[in-house]
Amino acid sequence: MIDWGKYWTRDAALVNRILANKALDFKESHSTKTGEITEYPKFATWKCWEFEIKSPTWLEVRGSLHKYWNGGASNENDFKLHDLYVAVANFCKFLQVSPYDLTVHNLEFGVNIRPAVDASAIMRDVVCFKNRMSKNPIDNDKGYFIEFETDEYYFKIYDKGLQAQEVWKKKAGNILRVEVKATNSGFLQFAHIHTMADLLNPGNLQLLGRKLDSVFKHIVFDDDTIDTTTMSAPDKKVYLALINPRIWAKYWKKKTTTIRAREHRFRAIVAKYGAKKHNLTLSKLVHSKWQELLIHTAHTKQEIKKFLKSCKL
Repeated sequence: MIDWGKYWTRDAALVNRILANKALDFKESHSTKTGEITEYPKFATWKCWEFEIKSPTWLEVRGSLHKYWNGGASNENDFKLHDLYVAVANFCKFLQVSPYDLTVHNLEFGVNIRPAVDASAIMRDVVCFKNRMSKNPIDNDKGYFIEFETDEYYFKIYDKGLQAQEVWKKKAGNILRVEVKATNSGFLQFAHIHTMADLLNPGNLQLLGRKLDSVFKHIVFDDDTIDTTTMSAPDKKVYLALINPRIWAKYWKKKTTTIRAREHRFRAIVAKYGAKKHNLTLSKLVHSKWQELLIHTAHTKQEIKKFLKSCKL
């Protein structure tokens, strides 16, 4: 659900409190030529977190709440609302700060799903996203993720099982991760997320899930089960032209009614002649997994409410 994030505090007293934390060893920069010490920025690391004090009144913290909850190891498993609460509560206790004092400036949110089709094979069927080509296209079995950049966020798709095997030396099975990385705080306004405390509001998380659903629908898939010999001549012409992502990218910023109709027709052709039905099956898995992660008991709701009330006090 919630993964990596970038958080700020702009309170001098809190910056000093974190600077004095005995578990954090802050280091300063120095010139290799003159030996002069530069007071700011100061850097420290702890578990899966990075700390940067940019000035006496500005601290930036970067890291994954999911990995932190996992002991800093990995994030291929499920991360539910109660788990998120535990991670936030423990992290804030370690820093001795309130989650209301940590503003959110970047945030990754997504789900790990287990499709029937191999995750890497699904990624190789991706043509484009919002008429954009992947920044790092998958070449056969090389690489375990693809990503697309927009003005406000990155959209990422991972073969999480392959990443777990290559990076963490773990066997996790066939897992596809679908993720949005917000690159500015303004993008998160739709979900009313301003501070780390807002991440514990189920209503806000529900809005993030809806955004993930709507973003996912912009992926354009091919289907390697398609046999072009079964197509009509007009369908084959459109299909063979638009399996090339460069054709989509050509019309990234400018589309005519004719171009939009042709793109819509390509999607219909893939749905008609392909057997995998990626758009339909994967969108259902993404939606249902997010809803599953949000399920919580009345006790969890009360725990979160009590925690946030104590933080305000």
